[in-house]
Amino acid sequence: MGKLRTGVKSHLVGCLEELVPSQTSASASAADVIVLDGAAVVNMLQPGLAKRFDDYATAVFLSHIRTHLQQARQCNLSLSLQLDALTCLLLCSCVLPSHQTLLKAHTLQTITCMNTLLKSCRDKNPLASPNPSKQVLKRVCARYRRGAAPPVTLASPAHVSRLFVEERHHLLYCEIPKAGCTNWKRLLMVLSGRAPSTTAVLHTAAHYANGLRRLDSYPRHEIERRLRTYTKVLFVREPLERLVSAFRDKLQRPNPYYGPLYGRAILARYRNNASRSALHSGTGVTFREFLRFLLDPHRPLAPDVHWEPAARLCHPCYITYDFIGHFEALASEADAFLAALGIPPTLRFPPKEHDVTEAVRTEAMHLSKDKGSFDISRQYFSRLLQHERQLAYDLYYLDYIMFNYSKPFSDVH
Repeated sequence: MGKLRTGVKSHLVGCLEELVPSQTSASASAADVIVLDGAAVVNMLQPGLAKRFDDYATAVFLSHIRTHLQQARQCNLSLSLQLDALTCLLLCSCVLPSHQTLLKAHTLQTITCMNTLLKSCRDKNPLASPNPSKQVLKRVCARYRRGAAPPVTLASPAHVSRLFVEERHHLLYCEIPKAGCTNWKRLLMVLSGRAPSTTAVLHTAAHYANGLRRLDSYPRHEIERRLRTYTKVLFVREPLERLVSAFRDKLQRPNPYYGPLYGRAILARYRNNASRSALHSGTGVTFREFLRFLLDPHRPLAPDVHWEPAARLCHPCYITYDFIGHFEALASEADAFLAALGIPPTLRFPPKEHDVTEAVRTEAMHLSKDKGSFDISRQYFSRLLQHERQLAYDLYYLDYIMFNYSKPFSDVH
C-alpha cells in the first residue's frame, strides 16, 4: 500500500480485498468460531441510503449480523457498556430457534436486564417461538418419510422452482398462487430495491416484470447454501377455498389464456354435445366439469400451479421452512414475520389488491356481501354429490393434514 490515504476506516476493507485472494463460498474454509466486534462492524459497514439510526441498524447492521448467525448453533453476547438501542437489536438478532444464547456482562444488573430482554424477544419473534404449523408438519413428514429428516443437500432443482430469492435480506419465499402471492411479489420488489413502494407495482408487473430470481436459476452449490442459510417462508390457504378461488378467477370469469387453453379442453372432454360457440371460446365451464378434469388421471393438459396442491409446489418435507403463515390471517402474520426480520415498520404487507378491474371488484363485492370467502366456496361444493366432495378432499388431503386445516365438510373422512 505504502501511501498515505484519506478517507474513512471502512475504505480499508477495499484495500484488504485487493491483497487477500478471494475464496468462493464453496471452497471457503469452515470456521468453528466467528468473532464479531460491534464497533468494528459499524465502522466497516457504510450507511448507504440509510438516513436514520433505525434504518441503518435494520437494513445494514443487523442484515450483516444475521448472515453470520444463520449457521450458528450458539450466540455469545458480551457487553461492557450499558444497554442501548443497538445492543437491544443485536440481542434480538441472536434469538433464533437453533441458538443457545449465552450472555456475559460485568454487572448483575446488566445480566438481569439482558435476560428479561431476551425473553421478550423470544416471545415476540415468530421465527424463534414454536410454530404450531411447523410442529404438525414435522410429524406428518416423519410419518410419510418413515421418520427420516429433511435432506441436507438438494434432492432436485424442481423442489425449489417456486422459491423466489430476495438477496438483501437473505429471504426465500415459496409462491403458492391464490394465497396472496401477488402482494408478496410486490413486497419482495420493494425489499430488493426494484420498486419504491408496493402501491407502485401493478398486478401485471408483479408477475411478469418483477426482476426477481427463482432459486433454481442458481448453480447447485449456491442453491444448497441459500437453503441452509436464508430465511424461508411459506404462506398457505385453506385448500378447497383456494381451489374455488382459482376456478372463479381462471375459468368462471373470462380469461384470455385459461379459457382458450383449459376451457376448450375441459368442455371437449367432459361435456356431451357442447355447443360450437362454447368449444370456440372455452367459456361456461361448470365447477363439476372442472373437478372431473382435476380428478382424471388421463386429463388432456398438465396440472397448473393455480390448483396444484401446496405440498407439491413447495415440498415442505424436503425444505425446512422457518415460518409457515396462513392466508386467513395474512396481514397480521406477514407483518409479524417482517418485524422479526428487522424490516422497518414503514414497510408492511399490502392490505389488498389495488389495481384489479372494476368489473372484478364489483363481482367480488356482490358475491362476498355478508359472506366469508369460505362460505362462498361451500356454495360451490354444496352442488356436488357426497362422493365428489370426498374425492376433492382426497386430492388435497396432504395439504389439510400438513398445514393443520380442519375437514371442510362433515361427510368426508
